[in-house]
Amino acid sequence: MYAPVWRKINQLIDYVRETSVVNGRDVRLTRTMNGTLLKGEASEKAECGKARQLRVKEIGADWLRCRTCNGSYETTEDGTVDIYVARDPELRRTFFDGKTIEFSSDGDSFSASYTYTSATKRTKTISGTAETQVIVPYYKIDLTIILAKKADTGVDDPNGTPIGLVEITQRAWAKL
Repeated sequence: MYAPVWRKINQLIDYVRETSVVNGRDVRLTRTMNGTLLKGEASEKAECGKARQLRVKEIGADWLRCRTCNGSYETTEDGTVDIYVARDPELRRTFFDGKTIEFSSDGDSFSASYTYTSATKRTKTISGTAETQVIVPYYKIDLTIILAKKADTGVDDPNGTPIGLVEITQRAWAKL
């Protein structure tokens, strides 16, 4: 290969090393030839700032109903107590559904309107052009998520109780 190509590859490797996640308390990082896995270690005594692993049982507009899990793929070993987890603010339905929001940056401005067809699918319209979007990676029942405690999420569970947990997410809206 040519020297400029190797230089770019080395720059990419350096960047990955600088931005890589490392093992931490209650979090295990596993690197293989097939990719990297970041896994929260299940802990019944999860405190503020500690990661925790749960399994999704229901997907709400702004929250996920979950149960504890032991890290195995067997859902028969899941806990029996419902734990409500707030979805990431950008993924919550009530912030956007039926609203038009003005955006402005660097002298450029536009408005976007949002209409939801489900908790994980919406239509975003900008200047008359509509695009259907879904959350990726998709939320699925029995999916394992990692979460951390947070003081105030601004989200209540179906019983009106404030939710104090939020998912650590790598999810975003993507064009379908």
